Amino acid sequence: SEAAVLTNRGIALALDLGRADDALASFTEAARAASLAHVPREELLARLYRGETLLRSGRAEAARADFEAALGAAVAFDLNGYVGILYLMTTAMSLYVD
Repeated sequence: SEAAVLTNRGIALALDLGRADDALASFTEAARAASLAHVPREELLARLYRGETLLRSGRAEAARADFEAALGAAVAFDLNGYVGILYLMTTAMSLYVD
């Protein structure tokens, strides 16, 4: 799907090339594409990786918003494989933001 390609592009930009701002744009577009295509798993993944990129960039408050949105989607769409990791990410945010 378009969203999966954009998410993979974002991962490469963030982790391989160190281009966080370009990665964030790619993850944002992936989340939009997944939402329009009604593919909640892909939207969840785009938000998860966008949150991680924000966190690594020192923008913890914005990261928390993405992690919480992804957790909400995981619960709402019964994507149980992601609930645990997202719960850990949202609760671990207290180490970064308060």
